[in-house]
Amino acid sequence: MVAKTTRKTGSAFARTPFFLFVVLACGAPVDEATEAPEAPVEAPPTPETPDDYQQALEANARQIAHHRRRLAGRTRRLELRQLTAHLLDRAKLTGRIPDYAAALRMLERTYAELGLDAGPNALAATVYAAVHRLDDAEEAIDRAEGRILGANRPALRAARGSLYLQRGMFEEAERLTAELPNHRAFVAAARADYDAAEEALDTIRFPRGRGLATLHFTRGMFDFAQGRHDEALRHYQDADEAFRGWPLVWEHMAEVYQALGRLDLAEALYRRVVERTGSPSAMTMLALCVEPDEAAMWLRRAERTHREDLALLPEAAAGHALDYFLHHGELGEALDLAMQNHALRPGGEATTKLAQALARAGQWEHAAARLEALHATPFRSAESLATEALAAQRLGRSERAERLELEARALHPGAMDLVTWLR
Repeated sequence: MVAKTTRKTGSAFARTPFFLFVVLACGAPVDEATEAPEAPVEAPPTPETPDDYQQALEANARQIAHHRRRLAGRTRRLELRQLTAHLLDRAKLTGRIPDYAAALRMLERTYAELGLDAGPNALAATVYAAVHRLDDAEEAIDRAEGRILGANRPALRAARGSLYLQRGMFEEAERLTAELPNHRAFVAAARADYDAAEEALDTIRFPRGRGLATLHFTRGMFDFAQGRHDEALRHYQDADEAFRGWPLVWEHMAEVYQALGRLDLAEALYRRVVERTGSPSAMTMLALCVEPDEAAMWLRRAERTHREDLALLPEAAAGHALDYFLHHGELGEALDLAMQNHALRPGGEATTKLAQALARAGQWEHAAARLEALHATPFRSAESLATEALAAQRLGRSERAERLELEARALHPGAMDLVTWLR
């Protein structure tokens, strides 16, 4: 039985699409400019910059259909690349694992037909990183660096810096992005230096549409991570105004309403997200807003969808599925997923989730050791500090527990509420 609840949620960064880092840092992913465009047989659809999610999906579908027609019966280097890019853009819009899998399949076809050296390596780095294949992403960056135009090199540095953040290589990420002030927002946020992160965001300019929505959305994430729910909500509302109907924004708005105890508003938004994308994460959170019988149905659907996603693209789905299994699944399965997720991208968020899985399994000593090592690095989050504080309490290390709790509450006044489910 699942009762209505306002379960506290922690940092949103673990669920944040990788492309946000690249879009805010340097704009859209770039590709090597080493070949002349082929003469078009059919004029492509006019480029569109809609300010509405549904319109953007429809425009994207037209681009995909156009490039599929051009590919029929023959191989065109430019069409393979363009189709991969548009399939990736669709995945960015929907956040659906099947859409990321489609982009990955097209990328693999492109490499199979063109070869690694002639393939779209800068674009490939974004695809691979989005599905958490970080070694493949770095190899693609290595191949691209020798071929890409000098003016576009900052995008590669930003992409490599983002990989380093996901791996927990904070000093390397800072070094790589020292000349990219926009990208420093995410490095600063990983240190919980939100003032510096906001200053970095102040340097970014988007006139309208998805870019502006992404900027507002990121500000909202930073506020939410500090427990500043009213401010986060305002930024998410600004994002929704800039790019109307984006389920990514709706889901985070719902999370704020849930934290504020407005389950009616959270429920309405989660239902809209599920209707548009079938997001299993939204199903899980919706279950916390409704009556027990309906909640049980949503949890069953969420588990089924997570399992389908894990079967389709395990690297990309592991982090999202982990949240479900930590709270609602079998303990052994949650621990296995946490270990797999950490092996893929052993950064701060994945380490925190692994420690929480260890704690759930009663392995408090191992959980504390993981987090103590993490906090010896520059990484800080309210959730990671609160989790270690709880572990220290359980292990009788009262002085360390008190210090960690004070540090966690300084970042987020309700930090200890984020880990009550582990008690």
